[in-house]
Formats: sequence, C-alpha cells, structure tokens
Amino acid sequence: MQKSYSIVLAFLYIAILFVCCPSTQAEQKNQGDDKTFVPFSHIYNIVPGESRISAVVKILGEPQHVEITETWEVAGVRGGGDKKLQYTNLGLFFLISVKHIKQADPVIDAAWAEAPFKGKSPNGLYIGMSRKEALEICRRDYHQTQDLGNSLYFAEKPGGESDFQVWFEDQKLMRMKIFRR
Repeated sequence: MQKSYSIVLAFLYIAILFVCCPSTQAEQKNQGDDKTFVPFSHIYNIVPGESRISAVVKILGEPQHVEITETWEVAGVRGGGDKKLQYTNLGLFFLISVKHIKQADPVIDAAWAEAPFKGKSPNGLYIGMSRKEALEICRRDYHQTQDLGNSLYFAEKPGGESDFQVWFEDQKLMRMKIFRR
C-alpha cells in the first residue's frame, strides 16, 4: 500500500512541475548558440522571403502578440500597415508586409532579434555586445551600404542589396534584422 502511495505522489509531483513550470520548445532554444541567427540567412531556420507564418508557429509556437504597424512617411517614402508577430519572451519579431497580409499563409518579409535574445551569429555578433566590436565584425565580414548613425545597413557582397541591419543604443548592439532577399 505504501509503495503505491509513493508512486501516486511521484506522479502527482511530476504533473505539478509540468503544469507550474512549462517550458516551450522556443524558450529552450533561446539558450543561445552560434547558429540561431545567421545574417543574410535565417533566425532558427526561419528565412525571410521563404518561410511562411505556419513555419514560424511550428518552430516557435503562437506569438505572444500580433499587431498591425502604424503608417509613416519619411522624405516622401511611405510605409507601415504591416503585420508584426512578436515573441517578446524570446526577443524575436517577424514582419509580413502589407502587400502579403491578406494571403492565407503569407511569407515572412523580415525578421529581427533584440533583448532578451541569447543567440549568436557564427562570426560572433550578439545582442548587448559593444558597438565597437559589432562594427569591427560587420565591416570585416560584410559591406556597409548606409550609415544612419544608430542604425547601419550591410550587404553580403559589394554593391549588393541592404539585407542586414543593426541598431545601437548606449553604444551597445540592441537589434539585428534580416530582410527578404
């Protein structure tokens, strides 16, 4: 009788741990490694321009928040009205452009990482590193296309498209974004 009581208690304890301390596959992934964010390529194998919302949900689960971005205009260029999938607990965000929103399972147009993202690029870029170190890596491995002060764009090849963007705040790398190619 005491043995069966102990087994029941053990199962009860495991069930309580499972309910009280859930850990999603995405949260487990955010422990960080050097293949989670690859500039010009992917975040967790989610590739802008190729991967669809269904792939993002399959890999990371349902987003914590979904919103439509505000419209804006800068120097005659208009934007906004895009759909943004937010995984704030992972520091991951995915954008579907306004022209693809109405599709049943649209392709992701851009993806970015910011704190608390723990991943690292194969060449050593990570959120929170110093601006100096980040720019040394970016300028060594990529080709700068624009410098907007706290935001810089890079191409993979000389004369190429600006497919990778970094932002800095307080002299620290605070966001890395890859675009549809």
